[in-house]
Amino acid sequence: MPPKKKGKKTKAETEADKIAEAAAAEAKLVEDAKNAEEAVLLAEQEAKRIEELRKSSRVDELDRLKQSLEDMSEEIALRHTKQESKKKQEEDGREWDQFLACSSQPRINDGDLNTYITETVESNMTTLNAACECFVATEAIIEDVSKQLIRTRGEASFRKVAANRIEDFIPQLRNMCLEKLDNVTANILQHSDNYFINEEKEIRIAEGVDGLKIAMWVNLYKKSFRYKTLDFESSLKMKVEIPKPLAMADVALRVIQFPYSQISSRFGNDDLVLGGVLQIDVVSLPPISKIVKGWVMRPITEASEQLHKNNYPIGSADGVVTTIAPPLK
Repeated sequence: MPPKKKGKKTKAETEADKIAEAAAAEAKLVEDAKNAEEAVLLAEQEAKRIEELRKSSRVDELDRLKQSLEDMSEEIALRHTKQESKKKQEEDGREWDQFLACSSQPRINDGDLNTYITETVESNMTTLNAACECFVATEAIIEDVSKQLIRTRGEASFRKVAANRIEDFIPQLRNMCLEKLDNVTANILQHSDNYFINEEKEIRIAEGVDGLKIAMWVNLYKKSFRYKTLDFESSLKMKVEIPKPLAMADVALRVIQFPYSQISSRFGNDDLVLGGVLQIDVVSLPPISKIVKGWVMRPITEASEQLHKNNYPIGSADGVVTTIAPPLK
């Protein structure tokens, strides 16, 4: 006999099936949530176990390093003692060599360097040769300061604050030399009548020591203009062309060739300048002295002791050139 066809489900049976399906879906969600919670718990337990292992490993490593440091403490102390002894011997050797050479250079420490700067500032220099010798002596001190900085920064007990304090003396020393040179220049201009070299009442002074070259030209009495070349070739290997605006103005010309870059240190620039720096200063003249009844009358003004530097072209504002002038070279 053929099977009987199933009859259509009743409404009650359909509702029962829906309830059963909803219950099964809810049971599955509860089971999935439980499984997820167990997975999270297992992950947290594993992370905690790994962190504890890591802490234990770090503690063991720190204990090992501490024990190693304790074992090496005597050797470290011995090395430090030897290093300090060697440093003291080197310093004593340098001081002894300085004593044998009858050198007046100060030791590289705050007290001696401050004393050197104070004594140099208070000293009375009146010639370019004395200023040049001051430059040379000061550059030797700066070289010692640089060597001391290199040695200090290579030591295990390097103290940055102390090293920076010593390094600050380098610009102080160079600025001191520039100020002394300005004072000497002002003194020469004040007593310019003692430096005439010819009947034209023209002053030419040249000095050069160990790479530092200084040339000065002063024309106290104007005359008909012509381009003029100042020849310092024999003494300084230098020539300077005087343009018309300067030849007819009440100014003096000072040319300095430095063996180092005095500009970089003044403006905090560490770029290295090769071959030295050529600096040309156009300075104002003080009132000219007069002879009255055999007496030399020298007016004392601010320009007698303090050098006044001008811009070029004469009369131009700082950094602003409003007129075209021949080059100064």
